[in-house]
Amino acid sequence: MTPDGSERPLFHDGQSLGAADFRTEQRYFETLFTGLNHALHLSGIAQGLEVTVGQRPGSLEVASGVAIDDAGRALILTETRLVDVVGEPGQALFILITSAEQPTSLTSESGEFGYKRFLLEPRIELSALGVAQGASEVVLGKVFLDARGDVERVDPRVRQASGTRVGSVTFASGDVPELESPRLEADRSQSASSVLVASVDSATFTGALLVTGTLRLNREFPHAQLDVESTRSQILAVRDTRTALLLDDQGRVG
Repeated sequence: MTPDGSERPLFHDGQSLGAADFRTEQRYFETLFTGLNHALHLSGIAQGLEVTVGQRPGSLEVASGVAIDDAGRALILTETRLVDVVGEPGQALFILITSAEQPTSLTSESGEFGYKRFLLEPRIELSALGVAQGASEVVLGKVFLDARGDVERVDPRVRQASGTRVGSVTFASGDVPELESPRLEADRSQSASSVLVASVDSATFTGALLVTGTLRLNREFPHAQLDVESTRSQILAVRDTRTALLLDDQGRVG
C-alpha cells in the first residue's frame, strides 16, 4: 500500500473508470502542490488579506488575498469578507484564517442525491490564544474591544507574512552563464552560527546601510567593531569633490 497522494492513474483506451480513480488523480496533484509549497515557502500572508474595522458596528472587513498555511495549502479569499466580532469587553482577539471546504452543487443526476463539488473557502476565526480549532492558522491581525465590547481598533503588527525557504539564490539574467551570475547562499561550514555569503563582482547600496554587530573588511577574525585589513597604501578615503579625510597604512590621517 502506497502513501496517500503518491499514485496517479495510468489511463488507457477502454479503461473502466470510477470516482475513486478521479479522486486518486486529484490527490496526486494536491499532494504535489502542497508539498512544493511546504518545501519552498514559510507559512503566512503572501498577498492582501488586510483587516480593517467594518462599517457595520461590531464587525471587521478582511480584504481579498492569498496566504499559505503550515501544510502548504493555499488559502485564497476571492472577495472581501465581513466578520462579526463577538467577545468580552476589553478583550483582545487574534484574527486567523484557516483552510476549509464544504460540499456544494447538490444533484440527483445519478438517481440519488449527492454533491458534485467542494467549495474551497477559507474560514476566518477569532481566538484569544491565537490558535485555530482543528486547523493550521495564519495570523491576519489582532482586534481590540472597548469597555462596551465594540471594536476599538485593529493591530496589524502581528500579521504573519509568508517567506521563501531556499539554500541559495542565483540571480541569472539573459545569456550570462549561471556560474558567473550573482549568488546568495547560506553557509554553516565555517561557524556554528548562520552565515550569508554573497558571491558578486560588486554591490551597490542605495539609501542607508545599518550594520548591527561587527563590520569587517578583508579580515576573517575581527579585533574591533570596524576592522579593516587593506593591501593598499591608502586604507580609507572620504571625499565629496575633494578628499576630506585620508587614512594610510602608516596610521597617518590627513
